[in-house]
Amino acid sequence: MKRTVLFSILGVGLSLTVISSARAQGRIALDNYNTSGPLISYDLPGHPGINDSLPSQWTIGFFWAPGDVRATTGNDPSGDGATSTWANGLTLAGGAGTTAHIVPGYPGMFLQTDANDAVLAGVSSGQVTMAVFAYAGGGSYNTSTLRGHSTAFLITPAQGSNFATLVGSAMPAFLIPIPEPSLAGLGAAGVVALLVQRRKTMAAR
Repeated sequence: MKRTVLFSILGVGLSLTVISSARAQGRIALDNYNTSGPLISYDLPGHPGINDSLPSQWTIGFFWAPGDVRATTGNDPSGDGATSTWANGLTLAGGAGTTAHIVPGYPGMFLQTDANDAVLAGVSSGQVTMAVFAYAGGGSYNTSTLRGHSTAFLITPAQGSNFATLVGSAMPAFLIPIPEPSLAGLGAAGVVALLVQRRKTMAAR
């Protein structure tokens, strides 16, 4: 009888520990739409209408680390460098809730791809360091020509039954540089345009 009671008590204690541990994970929502920014912007000097020609499919994600490690992140604090130059000391987040999509009609805003919060394992309190990135036109950040990232910033994940902390409440705005068309590309486009024009002229005769 005593042994049965003892095992029952141990079982309850273990269950409470598991529940407590599960609730101790920090949670964030990869969302700057419901905070109305800060925004992702896109820049090609001298071309104010560039947003109209941007691809519609972007991948948004983030790197993170527990605590404040901003001083040890890479030497590309805001730009489009390879991840090895700016995500040092941060880990790529994976799993449910860790990717987002651009909101149609609002190219500077994003919402998480699924209905789940991103869970930051082992974070029971305090702040974490994060950096948000976006890319298009490639299979990964490093292989994409259109890419950019925020500076590293601090955010406090939600705990317990609180609503997940929205990334837009702490993320700084960032710019995705749009590369100038190459001279070779412009030349090829010019040749095609001339050929099309010549064909139209000859057809009109």
